[in-house]
This record gives sequence, C-alpha cells and structure tokens, in this order.
Amino acid sequence: MESTNSTETLQKIATTKSLSDGELQADKKQQILNAVFRCCAHYGYRRTNMEDIAREAGISRTALYYYFRNKEEVFLGLSDWFHDQVMTATNIALSYQGPADLAILKILEARMALFFELVFLSEHGKEIADSNNLMVGPACKQHKQLYLSLLANKLKTAQSTGDINYAAVGMNDEDAALFLIDCANGLMPASGAGSDLQQNLVQYRKRLAQLVHLTVIAWNGKPSFKPKKLS
Repeated sequence: MESTNSTETLQKIATTKSLSDGELQADKKQQILNAVFRCCAHYGYRRTNMEDIAREAGISRTALYYYFRNKEEVFLGLSDWFHDQVMTATNIALSYQGPADLAILKILEARMALFFELVFLSEHGKEIADSNNLMVGPACKQHKQLYLSLLANKLKTAQSTGDINYAAVGMNDEDAALFLIDCANGLMPASGAGSDLQQNLVQYRKRLAQLVHLTVIAWNGKPSFKPKKLS
C-alpha cells in the first residue's frame, strides 16, 4: 500500500537548497525560517529571541530585520510554511485516482503524519501547529477549515459513487470529515520528544490505515485493502 512520505517533506525545514540568483531572496527567507525552527525546537518559542535566530541563520540582526520585523512575524512565517506544506501534500493526495478508501487515507496522512512528525521532533514542535496557540491560532484554524472542506468534498464524492454511506448513520459531509480528523488526532501517542520518531510514525500510519478500514466498513463500504498488523 502506498503512503505519503512526510519524513522527506519535514526534513526540508532543517536544510537549505541551492537556488538561482533570482530566487536568492526567497532562499534567504527560508534559511531564516529553518533557523527559527531549529531554535524553537531547542529552546521553545518563548525563550527564542531575534539574536538567537540571527546567529543560527548565520546573518546579522540588521539583515534579519530586513526580512522580518519581529519574532512574532518570524513565527507566523514558520507556521504558514508548515501549513503550506500540509496543503501541498493534501493537493497531491486529492489527485489520487485509486479506490476511495485509499484516497481518504492519503488525505489523512497528508496532514496528520506531517503534524505528527513536527510535534514529535521536539517537545516544542506543537507550538508551531497548535490552533490553541494565541500567536498562530487564527491562521491555524483557517488552514484547518480549508483542509476540512477538502476532505469533506472527497467524502461527498465517495458517497455519491456508492463507495461509502455515512448518511446511513446520520452524518453529513462535514460530520464525517470531522469524525475522521478527531479520530486521527486521538490515535496520536502521548509520548513526545525523545521517542523513536520513525518507529512511532510507522505505528501511527498503521493506526490510520486501520481507522479508515474500520470506518469504511461502518459506513457500508467495501475496503480495498487490509491494513498491516501492528508489530
């Protein structure tokens, strides 16, 4: 069974890439965001300051202020970058033309597996993607609503083709999407930084596959795959 490789996507946070001269300014901005991610992962948002970010990025504070006026603006930029990665992965998943249950799984993985990695890379990772965070909360909620609508539309299509029938259990499109998202959130283990990221991610992916498999059965569908047993 295919799955989205969010590990490679998230690793882009901590590395820079070679770009043409016309892209150098965008590259420098991304270099700063890479640095702020590393600082926040190590110190947490509250303890990270502009001097830390400039030093980690290898630039002067004056140069840093050319791109970002303050720490809050840098942090918002990093949060936007993370959610942009989620939407990019989601749009790729939406283009999948295979069985409906696999398409739903890919859409869940596009957001949840990437979120999982961000949170589990450090004890401070959740600050960047937490909709309850006072700094980035409004933007996070806006991104979450967009993701919710995309998933709901995919479910609506699957129901219209007879692949599933959540209406039989009194759910509308948004109810069904929220149900899957809430369940996927609930499957995340309690342990965080210091855990074996790769092993936990493999286990989490298996749980997501099991969730979709069982949900499709509950919604009167016929699963196209059997999820692997957890080791």
